[in-house]
Amino acid sequence: MKIALCYWGCIRGFKYDFVRESHEKNVVNYLKSLGHSVDIFVETYDKEYCKSVELLKPKHLNILSSDEYDDSLKPDISRYTMPDYFASDAKLNLFKCLVSRKNLSMIIDDSYDVCYTLDIGQEIQNNIDDPKNIESEKLYISNQSHNQGYMNRLVAGCITSTKKFGGWFNYLTEGEVKYSSNKHQDERGSGVNLHPEVGMKIYLNSVGEYPIENGNLMSCRVRRVRADGTVLTN
Repeated sequence: MKIALCYWGCIRGFKYDFVRESHEKNVVNYLKSLGHSVDIFVETYDKEYCKSVELLKPKHLNILSSDEYDDSLKPDISRYTMPDYFASDAKLNLFKCLVSRKNLSMIIDDSYDVCYTLDIGQEIQNNIDDPKNIESEKLYISNQSHNQGYMNRLVAGCITSTKKFGGWFNYLTEGEVKYSSNKHQDERGSGVNLHPEVGMKIYLNSVGEYPIENGNLMSCRVRRVRADGTVLTN
């Protein structure tokens, strides 16, 4: 099978050898050992950029200016806030990630059988799920979640499903999407709250095509890694 690995997000965690090696061992080399061909695509920005990502020999590597990114996003995200327990720059960082995922979904063509969309700043704990088990017209996520939402740092699917996943940015920036109208969006914050995991669940359920069921949960698990190398347990 022909596989696309689509990496998005800030490179900072990838500068640590154990993070990079976890991707090489549990994703890239494991897929190749199963006989699949693998192409790597990276959409990131220059904040805390590290050339170690180039060791993956990506077919596509786009490094956007962080300042230009920020300025272009502000008009689109002004109506949203994050729950008040998030860092002050969390909203901007979330939308940067959404733009990266949208860009990746537009690059991948129909020649690929399965696409894995991954946050590059995380450690991969075990082997990625075999793409032969990824059915078309479905989305699969890692069996991890926060706040009863969908964990969005590892997502797999066919090209059609991947493009739908990438459409979350348009969903938020076009029309009158009001996340604060539903009290289940996030009851701990205040204002027009947009929580990453819960927001993804609302989006996928709203399009009505990609419900995440027990059969759509992958066994591969990930752990976030902060800029200082601290590994988070959730």
